[in-house]
Amino acid sequence: SSLVVWPFANPRPSLLSPSGPGTHAHIATHACTTLPAPHASPPRSDDDPKAHLNSMMGLRKLLSKQNPPNHWAVVQAMIQAPGAVPRLVEFLQIDNNPSLQSEAAWALANIASGTSEQTKVVVDEGVIPIFCRLLTSTNDDVREEAVGALGTIAGDSPTYRNQVLQEGAIAPLLQQLSDSENSNLRMLRVATWALSAMARDRPYTPDF
Repeated sequence: SSLVVWPFANPRPSLLSPSGPGTHAHIATHACTTLPAPHASPPRSDDDPKAHLNSMMGLRKLLSKQNPPNHWAVVQAMIQAPGAVPRLVEFLQIDNNPSLQSEAAWALANIASGTSEQTKVVVDEGVIPIFCRLLTSTNDDVREEAVGALGTIAGDSPTYRNQVLQEGAIAPLLQQLSDSENSNLRMLRVATWALSAMARDRPYTPDF
């Protein structure tokens, strides 16, 4: 991503640290590959929502503690782990488990905040309409992560920005600001930043 940086993320990647045994990237790869493939049939015996939530929380801790080179090595490991990103997208759509949903949204937003190639990996899994739908989630954490993810994606390129706008993101984003009595300060900051990301570059002209 080249235009807008998610305000709470590490700086953009330059060099990736090694990913051999014992490194943070290796640990992340192992954590991602323990997730069953999306839509596994028949379901795996370890397809346990609590176990998945624990894995996602572990990835969050691993990512949040790293300096920039290690952070981006972990992100790249998440991309390269077979089936990991599609599985995260599947978690993103489990509305009856908002904790897992929020963790998946956070992980996908971290991936999308990397290079344009990493953003494309996330967008190609169809996350834009999903994140736009989550802007109206009843869960505050899910809503906040969706706002941040859409701001990151929209800031990558005018093409992605237009896709976000075409999915109707503006109205629910403005709702976060108009409902300031019920929105915490962090949400207000993130929503303001996301709207600024969508206002960059050439103006969007809808098709009539």
